Parts: sequence; structure tokens; C-alpha cells
Amino acid sequence: MEGITRGDLESFHKQWFCPSNFVLAVSGDFDRAKMEEKLEGLFRDWPFTGQTPPAIPTNTGGAQVVLLVDTSASMKRDGVWTDAMDKAEAALKKTTAADQVAILAFDDQVRTVVSFEQWAAMNISERTALAARRLAESKPTWHSTHLGNALIAAG
Repeated sequence: MEGITRGDLESFHKQWFCPSNFVLAVSGDFDRAKMEEKLEGLFRDWPFTGQTPPAIPTNTGGAQVVLLVDTSASMKRDGVWTDAMDKAEAALKKTTAADQVAILAFDDQVRTVVSFEQWAAMNISERTALAARRLAESKPTWHSTHLGNALIAAG
């Protein structure tokens, strides 16, 4: 705020405070037609000297998804690894072309299976299958688990 001058404020006001950027709300018990006529009379001569504001951006970038896959010794229990892989593949299938995806495998260490950059470089129609294949190369280890490290890495 210290760097803003009076001239900056005047310039901002001149650029943006104009009829096309103005909203007026009136509330109460009154005749609508008479109020519109009165307001139009009050603001009719307000010259347009500013700029039309830019369109409000929409989120076209999709979601940023980090899939964390536990590869610790606990995943060696009967059926647990298969269930985890099924859930991971289902999560991959739910992604859209606009999504950014990274897959991290973790036990007491975190390993990148697919980075955001690798995902972006993949052919859009093949991303899910390629990522699933890369994930299938991961196997449970005999190491302990450290979810905290994985969450920090997913950051």
C-alpha cells in the first residue's frame, strides 16, 4: 500500500469507475417505473470514459490430482494391494483431459511414478492406460509407511 500514490488512485478511478462498471441496488417500498425514470435522469449524463472490464476467467485448467499409493509392507496383506490398484485405476479413469495428474508411491520414502510434467507430455487419449501401466510396475515393499512424507511431497 505504501507504493500507491494519489495519482495511481485517480488513474484507477478514471479507468474503472464508469457506467458499464457501476451497479446500483435500490430497496424499499417505491414505484419501480418512477424509480427507474429518476435514476436514469440522475445518471444519463455520466460519460463513459473508462474501459469495459475483462471477462471473468473460468477454470478451464481442470483439477490438479495427486494420487498417493501406499507401497509399504501393510499392502502385502491378502487382497489389499489388488484393492488399492483397482481404486487407483478407477481414480485415473475419472480424470478429464483438462486435469493435471501426478502419481506418487510411498512407504518410508516417496517415489514419483508419474509427474505432472510426464502426464502433460502423454497423448491425451493414452494417459490413463500409460499411467496405469507405470503404476502396475510398483509393488509393495517390506518398508514401513510414512504418510506424512507423502502428504508433504504431494504438497
